Amino acid sequence: MRDNCERELTARIPGLIVNGLGEKRANNILNVRVPGCDGEELLIALDLRGICVSTGAACSAGATGASHVMTALGLPIQEARASLRISFGRFTSERDVQELIDVLPGIAARQREHAVVHG
Repeated sequence: MRDNCERELTARIPGLIVNGLGEKRANNILNVRVPGCDGEELLIALDLRGICVSTGAACSAGATGASHVMTALGLPIQEARASLRISFGRFTSERDVQELIDVLPGIAARQREHAVVHG
């Protein structure tokens, strides 16, 4: 599921960056960065559609702001704030993943357009 989601989101969202690509990663977590977007705003837009993701590490649930894990890995605050953590569990269905793949590109595009217009 993670690999399919990664492949599809990378193909559908221009400039999407997979954090930790090429490194040893957990099989059930995908962490992506969407330049030009704010992770908290992406999270809220996805939440309104019933899709649960996070902007921080699992150990900092409920925290806001840049993920301390991403900044510890050397990402500047702005890039860390653009990151989303997508977790896949035993109750995650292919339909859940497909819904994320279908809606996140549009959300990211609208957020980027809004940033250009109002930035």
